[in-house]
Amino acid sequence: MRPSSCVPGKDRALVQGIRFMDDVTTVVLVDRRVESSFHKAEKILKQFEGCYRKRLLLVRTDEGGNTIDFIGTKVTTIAGPTRFLIAPQLTNQEAIINGEMPFRSFQDYYSYSDKRAKYGAIVGTLHKIRRLANAGCAVIQSVLTMGQELRCWGYPPTFFTSALARFARGTIMSEDAWKTLLDSMMVNRTDRN
Repeated sequence: MRPSSCVPGKDRALVQGIRFMDDVTTVVLVDRRVESSFHKAEKILKQFEGCYRKRLLLVRTDEGGNTIDFIGTKVTTIAGPTRFLIAPQLTNQEAIINGEMPFRSFQDYYSYSDKRAKYGAIVGTLHKIRRLANAGCAVIQSVLTMGQELRCWGYPPTFFTSALARFARGTIMSEDAWKTLLDSMMVNRTDRN
């Protein structure tokens, strides 16, 4: 069922949504200059929450702001002409910022596995980050967080930066945000030597 199918009449034009398996994101456009527009949007969202009746319970997980978590990404609505900034979120990203590590996303550097497999896991994660982001600025926090996580598992900084450099040579050297990130990491690496 489409989110707009639960909304009567001309208000359907204000509603868009995306469904993936058991996750749904519903967006209702508002005119920020008109307070009643916000009340109308809340009413539309309430209608959508009840449109399945008892067959399916929809639980609202956002806090009513302009940013939501959706399937491994953080989606932020930007006003003006309405746009969406999609930033990838690694499994431990929020936790690492708080100094925790609840999930093991990468093997320990000193584990038995071959270094090439560890290298491949890093490059694969970089591809995932690139694929999920819709703007260059959206990749920076995920890449830096991945570097932090790898250091927690004993990876030397040079291992991560060499994987990043190899990834860049094959895919992203023309993309400014990635190039800037790589250049800054290489400068930091040479400053420490």
